[in-house]
This record gives sequence, C-alpha cells and structure tokens, in this order.
Amino acid sequence: MGVINHRGRIITIIDLALLMGLQKTNLDSNSRIIVLDSDLVEVGLMVSHVYDFYSVSMEQLKELPAQTGSDRDDRFVQKMVEYNTSVISIVDKKRLENYLYELML
Repeated sequence: MGVINHRGRIITIIDLALLMGLQKTNLDSNSRIIVLDSDLVEVGLMVSHVYDFYSVSMEQLKELPAQTGSDRDDRFVQKMVEYNTSVISIVDKKRLENYLYELML
C-alpha cells in the first residue's frame, strides 16, 4: 500500500484484508493503521475500522469452524470470540509476524 513516517521511522503499510483473502480495504475517514512493532517486524496494518477495544478471557475463545466454500484465508486466525451479535476473529500475532518477516526479506 505504501509507507508512513511513524515517530521518525519509515514503516511499510500492508492491507490486512488482502492478507486474509478479503477485498481490498477502501480508504475513508474510518480507515486506521495498526502498528505491529515486534522483534521481527515493524509494519502498519491497514484496516477499514476500529470499532472498539475489548478484553476477553481464555474461556471465551472458541475454535474456528471448518470452512465450507469460503474464499477467506484463515491462516492468521487463531480463534474466534462472540461479541454482542458479531463473531470476531482473533489473529495469531506470532504467525502473522513470521509471515511478514519472510515477506519482507
């Protein structure tokens, strides 16, 4: 997608939706960049919205159902959680970091 200057450091921006097999993120006033800063990578993940921050317990996490004809790519999804009337995918941070590290070599 591009690059940004984040606190004096130039970081690459990647569309998280494309990594997950979804349609490209449409940039608008709700779009946000989530900075992933780890020992392996420092990247910005473009997302369409950030609705809320929500703490969940390990007991609330559920296994992913088997995919049936979906084009969605769940290789970075670890678990899921129900929140109000929505189902939220929980991203496996380590798996995503390792993939991005290999991608950026």
